[in-house]
Amino acid sequence: MEVRKKPQFQISEIPSTINGVKLTDRDIEKLLYGEPSGLLKGLMFEEGEVRDGKIWLSRDETGQLEINYLFAKHEVPISKQIEDYVLPDDIRLKLLNNETVGPFLFGGQHVFLQVDQEINRVLIKSGYEINVPKKIASYSLTAEDMNTLANGGKLENRLFCINGKYYTAKIGMTKDKRGILFENLLDQSFLSNDELILLEKTLNKPSDPVPPLELSPGLEETRTTKKKEFAQYLSNPVEFKRLEKINQQPEIFRDAVDDYNVTMLVKLKEAGFVPGKADIDYIKYNVNIDNEEKRAIGTVFDIKISQPDQAKKAPDVSADNEPDKDNPQKSGESAVAQKFGNLLTEAFSNM
Repeated sequence: MEVRKKPQFQISEIPSTINGVKLTDRDIEKLLYGEPSGLLKGLMFEEGEVRDGKIWLSRDETGQLEINYLFAKHEVPISKQIEDYVLPDDIRLKLLNNETVGPFLFGGQHVFLQVDQEINRVLIKSGYEINVPKKIASYSLTAEDMNTLANGGKLENRLFCINGKYYTAKIGMTKDKRGILFENLLDQSFLSNDELILLEKTLNKPSDPVPPLELSPGLEETRTTKKKEFAQYLSNPVEFKRLEKINQQPEIFRDAVDDYNVTMLVKLKEAGFVPGKADIDYIKYNVNIDNEEKRAIGTVFDIKISQPDQAKKAPDVSADNEPDKDNPQKSGESAVAQKFGNLLTEAFSNM
C-alpha cells in the first residue's frame, strides 16, 4: 500500500517552451508536482543573456502562474559553511558522496542539506520539500528514521495507531519519492494491551534529539547587527538613509531575505519593488530566518507574514482499496488499507 500526493498544477497551465528551451515530458511531470525541472540549458533572457538552470512554478496573489529560476554554478561550492552555517568535515564528505544530510532543527522546522549536481549547489530543504514527515500516524520518526527515508532507505517494521486500530508495516518512499510506501501492512488490534506495549518497545525506536544548524563563528554578532538595523528602520523609516534605486529583481530580493539585509530590502522598496505571492511564500517558508525576522521583513513592505499552514501544505494522497479476487493475500491487505481512511494528514503531518 502507498499514500501519494496529487499534482499541484494542471497540465494545461504548463507551457511547452520556457525561455526558448523546450520542456521534456519528465520536466513537465516534475513541474506538475511542484518540483523543480531538470537542468535546462540555454535559457534566453532579455538583452541576450543566456544561462543554464532549473525552474519551478508557483502562483501570485491572484492565482496566476509564476515561473521561478535557480541558476547553475560552475562547480559545487562545498566550503566549510553554507549560507551562515557551519559545515563540519564529516557533513561535507557526505555531501560530496551525494548523500542527503540531516535532519537539523532550524526555526522550528526539520531541514536537510542536499547537493543538486545538475546546478552545482548545496541546497537547504525542508522535510516537506523532500516529502519526509516527522510523524506517521501515531509514530514519531527518529532523526535516524528521517535520514534513512531521505536517502531512499526503508524502515523495518514499525507499530503505529490510527483511529484506535494498531498496525505494523515496513515504511519507505515510493520510487518517485512523492509518497510513502507501506509494505507487509498488518492489523495488530487483536493483541492485548500488554502485548502491544511489548511489541512497541521491540519495534519502535525511542526519539533522538535533532541537532540544530549552528551559525558559523562570528556570524551571530553579524546577525545581531542586522537586527539592530531593522529595529532602526522600523522605529523611524522616514529618517532611514535614502538609497539609490536598483533593478527590481526577485532573485536580489530573495538573497536579501536570506541574508536579512535591511539595506538591500530598503533599496528594493524604494525602487518600487512589490513582493508577489511567490516572494511572500519565500519569506513564509524560509528556513534561514526566524519568525521575528520574517515579520520585520513584512513590515518593511507593509505585508503581513502569517505562520505556515501545515494542513494546507499537506499533499493529497490516495490508495487503491479495491479487493483483489485473484490474490487473497493482497485482498486482505486492501481490507486493512480501507481502515486507514484518509491517511494523508496523518502520514504527512508536522513536516
